[in-house]
Amino acid sequence: MNIIEQSFHELSASFRTLVSRLTAISCPRRQQLQFAGSMNTDSHGSGSKPLGRASSHSEGQDCGGAVTSLVKPMLMKGLGSTLCRSAKQEEKWQLREARLLDLTQAIIDESGFAHFNMDRLVKVSDVSKGTIYNHFSSKEDCLAAFCVRGMSQLRGLFQRALTFNGTPREIALAIHFAYRLHLQLNPTVCMALVTARTPSFAEKTSPERSQQMKTIDGELFSMAFKVIDDAIKAGELELREDLPEIVITFLNWSMSYGINMLANTGFDHSVSDYLEERNIALVGANVLMDGLGMTPLSKDWDYARTWQRIADEIFAEDILRINIQK
Repeated sequence: MNIIEQSFHELSASFRTLVSRLTAISCPRRQQLQFAGSMNTDSHGSGSKPLGRASSHSEGQDCGGAVTSLVKPMLMKGLGSTLCRSAKQEEKWQLREARLLDLTQAIIDESGFAHFNMDRLVKVSDVSKGTIYNHFSSKEDCLAAFCVRGMSQLRGLFQRALTFNGTPREIALAIHFAYRLHLQLNPTVCMALVTARTPSFAEKTSPERSQQMKTIDGELFSMAFKVIDDAIKAGELELREDLPEIVITFLNWSMSYGINMLANTGFDHSVSDYLEERNIALVGANVLMDGLGMTPLSKDWDYARTWQRIADEIFAEDILRINIQK
């Protein structure tokens, strides 16, 4: 084994040691800095050779210093995103990230998704490239963070929808309303989510961000599931063997998402305007829930009035924002 091969073997071992130490401590700032600063020596005192130093000196070469000079900045850059931050530092971090995501949306709104990249984000911000990469590991990770923020906003809308004073079917309708409202407030986020759910996108996203998306997805589904479960318990929906609660929940969610996305982006303006005049979101929800047998059926209940109540009692301020934006 030559000097370079030996050095990289020892480098790999050092990285494994680093990972194991970081997972064993709760606040790694001091220990990480000490460890990164002493990577040239064996901290266990076992007599092992220094990092990057060849096992044989017969070739008269010592690449330990060269390898360490490359490794140490890499380690410190990686550690920078995991160091504990004070409350003030965390607030500054969150404000900066929110600003970067605002700029991300501005770039996409102006030029489209195809023309968004990290270099453009650096150019329009007052933040260094290194700092931006501390926040986002890649373009995809940045867009995933953008989606996480949008999904968090949708979660808030769902939570408010659940507070509506009505029957389980009316509360289910409030969930449909929330989805419609979210797309109107955040059309760019909704389009980004379509891409973010593809495998090729997900594999370029950081594990942390991917987990955040999965967690919020689970929370959203749980809230939608609760509405269906309440309808069953209240005797307003009869559970069928071929339609378990999970399937019914997914049908409500996917139909609402599909109708709203297509109504906003899938047709020319004349068709979209026609559908909007007829409140296609309400029509779709009623067709689905009538078909499922969720009572009261639309022939027995004025759900147009319920829709207006949801707007007035739960989402009045959000609707005002949309009208102002128009």
